Amino acid sequence: MTHINLSILKEFSYVLWRVSVIAGICVYVALRFVFPSL
Repeated sequence: MTHINLSILKEFSYVLWRVSVIAGICVYVALRFVFPSL
């Protein structure tokens, strides 16, 4: 039971990490587009 929960938590944290990285890149690109001087 604990192993299953740990596996789900690991998978969730990995997905969350990927989403945060993609969001960060999108924000960076948007800022570069709005403020070309950066």
